Amino acid sequence: MNEQIAAIDTFSLQKDFLPVGEEILGAPVPNGALFTSEGYTTNSTIHSRSLAAFASGSYALTKQLRLTAGMRLTSERRRLSYWQQVQNQYYNGQPFGLIDIYATNVGSQATPVERNADNTVLSYDLGLDYRLSPFIMGYAKFVRGFKGAGFNTSVTTDPEGTGLVFKPEFVNNYELGFKSKFSERTRFNAALFYTDYINKQELLDQGTRVRVANAPKTRGWGAETEFSGMLKNFRVDVSMGYLHFRYIDFPFGTDEAGNPVNYAGNHLLKAPDFTFSVAPEYTLPITDQLRVFLGMNINHTGKAFNDISNSDIIARQAATIVNGRLSLAPRNGKWSIALWGKNLGNTLFIQHGWEYDWGIKLPGADQGITGWSCI
Repeated sequence: MNEQIAAIDTFSLQKDFLPVGEEILGAPVPNGALFTSEGYTTNSTIHSRSLAAFASGSYALTKQLRLTAGMRLTSERRRLSYWQQVQNQYYNGQPFGLIDIYATNVGSQATPVERNADNTVLSYDLGLDYRLSPFIMGYAKFVRGFKGAGFNTSVTTDPEGTGLVFKPEFVNNYELGFKSKFSERTRFNAALFYTDYINKQELLDQGTRVRVANAPKTRGWGAETEFSGMLKNFRVDVSMGYLHFRYIDFPFGTDEAGNPVNYAGNHLLKAPDFTFSVAPEYTLPITDQLRVFLGMNINHTGKAFNDISNSDIIARQAATIVNGRLSLAPRNGKWSIALWGKNLGNTLFIQHGWEYDWGIKLPGADQGITGWSCI
């Protein structure tokens, strides 16, 4: 794969930002009444080349026991060309400098900052499965995974561009489970897994910019089950999952006193602790050629946090969503007419949330210049 991505990002502060800027700076801006606008422009170009080769196979050790293995060799080369230019407003030869809160000059169009991210990695998997009976199979599996390094191309306040590159992510996953199929109409599977991340890549919408940061150590375990059953005109699919994932070591940013903050012990981003789904469907034959399908999908999602600091105000609280579908289709399935509804219970919940610095400290508030945006 060969790829080239170019981006231009522009941003400006207008005169209404003045009181916010003075709150952040903790001091009045000289001649601030004359301020109208400052901004920045960020330019980036990424050239990527990725090569990969893989192989997999299985070998029957006995009639019941089978060994499976696979490997993938990936070679990635990425090149970044980056520069950022601030646009100041001057008064008596001096810039107001409000844009300095968010950006600084990095390189130039003639001499951009160059960064490389090269990775050559072998990933692999190894597994054993054992047929306890013609209908039940148990298995154990290990997977070593990899996600390549990359670049943060959003705004930065570092004139050296130190944080432009984020590290590759590695993961070791261990899984035990079984699969069963007692007939053509019933199926039940279950699995228990443990996952260990090294330098997990997290996309963060926090502070004053969007960036990818590496969590040096992240671990957790989980379990999942699924069941499918069919009668003559009725089918039901049920699934359930549980996750217990935590950051073990994740230094990121500073507190209001300038001290380093480590989010060790916090829940992972967007990782609900519990999920449950049940989807019943009933088929009603009308004629020899036409059928009516009446189905529902009931999904329960446990609480999930939208930021690494686990702010409750923008967390997705536990919610149950009910969807429905009524359709008409011929036996051959070549066409269908359907009436469907989503969130029939009109459940209100936060899907995504972002935390930024903005606004003015309100009287009596414990914190200022912090705001949340939710969907």
